[in-house]
Amino acid sequence: MRFLFLKACLLLFLGFEGLSGEEYTAPSLSAGKLLFQQNCILCHGAGARGDGILAGAFKPSDLMADSVQSQPDSVIAWKIETGRSVMPAFGHQFDDAQLQSLVDYLRFLSAEHDPAAPATRSASRSTTD
Repeated sequence: MRFLFLKACLLLFLGFEGLSGEEYTAPSLSAGKLLFQQNCILCHGAGARGDGILAGAFKPSDLMADSVQSQPDSVIAWKIETGRSVMPAFGHQFDDAQLQSLVDYLRFLSAEHDPAAPATRSASRSTTD
């Protein structure tokens, strides 16, 4: 547990190279984590696996699943912005930088869950913008 904490601190302070080559910075990850905790954790759970305390009522997506993580950043941001099924749209709450921070945080969580992810998914994670 102590090792994971130290690893997370190092990544946050030194920056985390994103899976499509972009750099995930400490401010971006911190902002994304805060947005996730304030808006997503109740349904998606702390690990974004769709197991939050409201998961039984809404059956939210497992955001760490390959079917989600293989999507480009722009598609994930669009889904957060416009909403999905029972998930509300957050476009009126988040600006583009906040959306990208949230996507960055989800990518960071994915790399923590699956250390092999960078080698297997990098091409699909590039943005189309």
